[in-house]
Amino acid sequence: MRRIRSLLLIGLMAAIGAVAGRVIAELRRQQESGEPIDISLRNIKIRAQDIVPGLVAAARVRDTPWSWLHIPSWMAAFGVNLGVGAVGGDLSSIREMAERAAFSFAGIEFPDDDDDDIEVEVVHEVPRPAPMTPPNSTSYPGTPSNGGGSVTWTSPGPAERRDAPADFTAFGE
Repeated sequence: MRRIRSLLLIGLMAAIGAVAGRVIAELRRQQESGEPIDISLRNIKIRAQDIVPGLVAAARVRDTPWSWLHIPSWMAAFGVNLGVGAVGGDLSSIREMAERAAFSFAGIEFPDDDDDDIEVEVVHEVPRPAPMTPPNSTSYPGTPSNGGGSVTWTSPGPAERRDAPADFTAFGE
């Protein structure tokens, strides 16, 4: 009975985390577009795919190295689904916001992508090494088999057997 209660709690917290993540994403979208903030839970649609990351996280909290953190399974399910729902497909804009905050905290001006005054000058080119040449085929028993172009090295063939019939071939051609 305790195990069933735990599984239900994990599923419930995974669903709540997914809903909360979608609400946060919708709030951020409305704030960035300048719309008045109006959140309705009727507009939030949750699919089974939204709950799965939290369930996987809840199953993995007992594995190393996550077990060292002693996070309860229900909290992992909630937190992962909250994070995935809130940040889901928007990681690049979140990274840019974090970079801007870090640059402004350090007192450095954040470089914009539309700077046209940046010039790139090639100082020197690195010479490429000369291609390796195979050794002289007459001095080594392992010789290149294709005569030119790319080199395919073969080992010396088996010694000729004198006890085989004259018309014998190894593959019965």
